[in-house]
Order: sequence, then structure tokens, then C-alpha cells
Amino acid sequence: MKFSRLTQIAAETVAAAQKKLPPEIRPLARGVPVHYEKLPAPDVLAEGFEPDILGLFTGDPHGESADSPNPVPAQVLLYLENLWDYA
Repeated sequence: MKFSRLTQIAAETVAAAQKKLPPEIRPLARGVPVHYEKLPAPDVLAEGFEPDILGLFTGDPHGESADSPNPVPAQVLLYLENLWDYA
């Protein structure tokens, strides 16, 4: 399947999941960017993750960035070819 179609399906699924969250959490979840990639980058694999990883949350969890000397923005990475193979 083409990456553009996988991205569309994934974005629709993420939006549907966010709509099902409790109202008090929804804005927080929508504030975390979701990036769609074909496969994990070499630097992700170099950190010890398996090549068939489905997704990854990076950055500081909500409420903890203020405590960190170098806050890192939160983001979600979804590896669409791995998700498609798994599904």
C-alpha cells in the first residue's frame, strides 16, 4: 500500500481515538504532534529498538518538562509499514 494512503488511514485512526478520550484529556492529547514515518530511522534502531517497532513516544511526559533542565517537546512517532505488516 502507498505511504500516502497509510498516512491517511493512520491520521483518521489517531483522530478517532482522540475523540474517544475523556474531555479533560483530549486537548492534551491533541497538543502532542504525531509524526508518520515508513520505518524507524537508523538512530532509533541504534538505541536498541527492534526493527519491527510500531511506534515511539519521545520527549518529556506532560507535567514533567518544567522539572527538566533541557525540556524536550513530546511527540509520537508511528512507523506505518510496521503497523501495516502487524495488522
